[in-house]
Amino acid sequence: MNIPGYRVEKEIGRGGMANVWLARRESDGLAVAVKVMHANLASDPSLVERFIAEGETHAQFEHPQIIRIHEVLRLGDGRPALVMDYLEGETFKDLLKREQRLSPEALFNLLKPVLAALDHIHRKGFVHRDIKPENIFLCRSRGPVLMDFGIARQVDRNTRFTEAGMAIGTPHYMSPEQARGEKTDHLTDIYAVGVMIYEALTGRVPFDAADSFAIAIKHIQDVAAPLPAELERLQPLIDKALAKVGSDRYQTVADLLADFEKGLAGKLEPTRPVSAAPPRGTEVIRGAGTEVTAAPKKRAPVLALVVGVVLAVAAIGGYLALQSKPSPRIAGGGGGGAPPVAKGTAPQPVAPAPVPVKPGAPTVAAPSKGADVAAVLAGNHALKEARAELQALLRAVDRDGPGSFKSLLALRERVRAEKDLADLDGELVPAINKTGRRVALDLVRQRKLSSPAGACARDIIEAWLKTGLRDGGQEEAVAGGVKAYLALARAALKQGDEGKVSGWLEKARDFAGLLGDRGGKLLAGTDYAAMGDELKQLRQRRIARQQQQEARRQQQRALLDQVWALLQQNQPWQAEAQLAEIDTGILPETEVKSARTAVVAAIGMRRSQADSLLERARESVTKSRFGRALDFCDEAQRAYPRDGLDLSVCDEARRRKAELLGSWAQQNNVDDITVIKTK
Repeated sequence: MNIPGYRVEKEIGRGGMANVWLARRESDGLAVAVKVMHANLASDPSLVERFIAEGETHAQFEHPQIIRIHEVLRLGDGRPALVMDYLEGETFKDLLKREQRLSPEALFNLLKPVLAALDHIHRKGFVHRDIKPENIFLCRSRGPVLMDFGIARQVDRNTRFTEAGMAIGTPHYMSPEQARGEKTDHLTDIYAVGVMIYEALTGRVPFDAADSFAIAIKHIQDVAAPLPAELERLQPLIDKALAKVGSDRYQTVADLLADFEKGLAGKLEPTRPVSAAPPRGTEVIRGAGTEVTAAPKKRAPVLALVVGVVLAVAAIGGYLALQSKPSPRIAGGGGGGAPPVAKGTAPQPVAPAPVPVKPGAPTVAAPSKGADVAAVLAGNHALKEARAELQALLRAVDRDGPGSFKSLLALRERVRAEKDLADLDGELVPAINKTGRRVALDLVRQRKLSSPAGACARDIIEAWLKTGLRDGGQEEAVAGGVKAYLALARAALKQGDEGKVSGWLEKARDFAGLLGDRGGKLLAGTDYAAMGDELKQLRQRRIARQQQQEARRQQQRALLDQVWALLQQNQPWQAEAQLAEIDTGILPETEVKSARTAVVAAIGMRRSQADSLLERARESVTKSRFGRALDFCDEAQRAYPRDGLDLSVCDEARRRKAELLGSWAQQNNVDDITVIKTK
């Protein structure tokens, strides 16, 4: 197994939908679990979408008791993969299997942190929809962790695999509305929490039967057996959490936790006995060991209920088929060696036994096998459901154009694979073309041409073309994208940005390439070629500038070399003049600065030399050696031929020398002082 950026160590879990590998991130050695979809499932867009949705859902949660998804990847063979925390411990299910029952206090302390995580996702507007002991991991380092968001969704968002009418979840933990295949919200999770609490306290689930169909009926119609006498203080909690109608349940997880705490202290008010109540009218449903007395003359609601349950069970079967093998474990095991893999077996539908019906009571006949019932009723309604799904997707285009379009494509794949849905293909093709054109052009207008992945014009057009459908909207959208890229290239040309021009032109060519040969013709009708010529000219001008800059650099380098040569010849003044001719920004500043420092130092040495000579001149004046003093003055001015020297001693030496000569001439009656000077 090759996973880019990670070093795979071993396989630690295997399930019906994916395998899980222990790996280490190459950048820092972090141990992670990588969940990789099976290759034979990766060709199903709806399954891939669900798999990726799990990672995207996780990414919106930041809570210590929710398993983290570090990255969503696509492997080289196209399979999606989720990189997540690697945990060590066991599942809540493992604990219940070993301990059978938990004390109320121990159960409260165990569930409190993970239910805080569930409350967090509810506040974010999401529903988990598969709360059960297997999906709570008791991590040694972090405590209870909520995981497996594979079927979670936002409350106000439907997808093809989460539409009302399709029940997804685990039968023993399903709410009545899930069992009926109705739309769900966070109250479904609260019902599942109630089931878990009941199971942990009593050692059994509240509703059990031989097959999924019978379990679903019990969730809808039956009332859970009361808790044992020693747990009676928590009966109000169970009654409210397992209420058949959502509005009668706890409205938040926080409310449930608050009552749980009160119940531990015996402060909950006792509830009245609850009787089973069907959701729509009161009908007789026989089979699966369940009987509810009914008022006659209301056959249609009964049929609707059975149809809902049968379709729900059919959907459960499809979901469990993917989970029938051990679920991929995202954690280490309780002991040494490889981490444990959760074990489970998909429920097998068993035919409910026929029961005599009271005379005059309306009934619905049950075939010999529950699976046959599902097949017959689902077949009768498949086309209607698919058409309803089509309409729902078309209505959702305004909210999520790219997502709705991809769901339309997935729906067509399903329609083409199921002969019962063949009649819908004629409606789907124009809907796909119309929606594809609208979505692609909207994305082009928004300049979402090649990103973000999955929600850009390129991905939509590419997926559209892969269907084999041909529509003028495809070329229109591609032309719009090419035009947008060329506009960006034109703007970059005005700025003289050669790199951007080249990049935008390449993107324009690649975008046109979506149409194959038609893309070449499309480009020929634009100014793509003309801009290519301008790009060549831009490159030529750049090369000419570079050559000029190189020539200038060489010339400046020669000047700098001459500065050093003059310094070596002890000619700092000439070196300083040469240094002044060097322009900044051409040669490395450090080199120029080094030469400048050397020149300043050399001139400083000359100044020090001149000051020393002037000091010797002063000493000569004090000794009345005025000629010698003036010699020192001359040497000092040659050493530092600039203003700034204190030459007062030189003036004094000249004055006193002149006075001395004048005095001597007077004494010797010499009229021509010039003669004296020459002697």
